Amino acid sequence: MAKPSIYQKFSYVINPILYFIQIKLFTEFFRSLANTIIKASIITGLLSNESLILRYIDTLITPTFNILLSVYVLTPYWKRAKGQLPIHENKEKPLMLAIGTIIIYCGIKWLTGYLIQVTYLSEHPKYLLIVEARSNRSALEMFVKTVIAAPIVEELLFRGVLQNRLMALTRPSFAVLFQSIAFCILHMNLVQALYVSLSSIIYGILYVRFRKLWPCILAHAVFNSNLADWLLQLTSTIVDEITLIHVLIIGSIFTIIGTYILLKQPSAQPVNDAIKNIDNNTYLLMSHAYH
Repeated sequence: MAKPSIYQKFSYVINPILYFIQIKLFTEFFRSLANTIIKASIITGLLSNESLILRYIDTLITPTFNILLSVYVLTPYWKRAKGQLPIHENKEKPLMLAIGTIIIYCGIKWLTGYLIQVTYLSEHPKYLLIVEARSNRSALEMFVKTVIAAPIVEELLFRGVLQNRLMALTRPSFAVLFQSIAFCILHMNLVQALYVSLSSIIYGILYVRFRKLWPCILAHAVFNSNLADWLLQLTSTIVDEITLIHVLIIGSIFTIIGTYILLKQPSAQPVNDAIKNIDNNTYLLMSHAYH
């Protein structure tokens, strides 16, 4: 088989990002089309209560459409990319893996909050815009969009498709770093990229270690949720005043405990060993991508 050209290698890595952009554009088109149809129905008297229906579309229907479209488009690419790099997966204890993931990401969320405060990013206009956008959303909208839709869609793309393809071509450490950079860039907000970079790197490490997507989705959901904030509020019932030092200490403790639990879980076969087992033929790994 002829060696893939530089263009083929480049497109092999970049195409998943183009899929993501196309899915976002098509989802936005769907939302606009649905809104137009509803408004036309209101004008003609077929429907009433415009604001409620439009909010329902934005809160539930559009995110659900985004999830279904992403799963339909990206899942075959993920399975194909994963199959091109066959790795033996050990049977871990799903409950302990889930507990470790939840604990470590509560810790990371607290440490991220600490860094945002001590570096004064919390006062940056772009960060304030993010806070304002979140505050303008209802609890249901926040839950559906950031705790359900975003983790499923983004993990399927960045860790499932993009990182798998990169691991077939380069070292796992570079694959994790590259997908993290792409993940940050596509958030299209420099301030947000600075504080999601750590979490995205650990999403990638989780996938390298266990070769399963659900821990990454769970971790992403925990990071996007208010779980860490609620736990911190419970702590405030014990401590009179929560200071940045408290946040740092609690975040560090949770991160260490979560890391310990995850390291105790049996990992999948190392990526480098899997590549050696197929004689380092990375071109064979790419072959099905062009057929």
